[in-house]
Amino acid sequence: MLASEIIIETSHPAAGRLRQARVPACFTGTVPDLPRGAPLLGEHNEEILAEIGYDSAEIADLAERKVIGTEQRAAAGVPS
Repeated sequence: MLASEIIIETSHPAAGRLRQARVPACFTGTVPDLPRGAPLLGEHNEEILAEIGYDSAEIADLAERKVIGTEQRAAAGVPS
């Protein structure tokens, strides 16, 4: 396992250091993305809402009214 680098360590903003299995297949000329821990609650709210048509003012309004949350990101020290 060590020689083939099956287990890799990554850093997660809330969970800290994670040990995970890497992508099982490696092909010449292709660099796979490193695995990462699960996203924090609300971490991708802005990106997802923008993709479905909300503008930044609408997203800010939803956050202000606490329809969407960002407190888990702030608690983990991740900028919102």
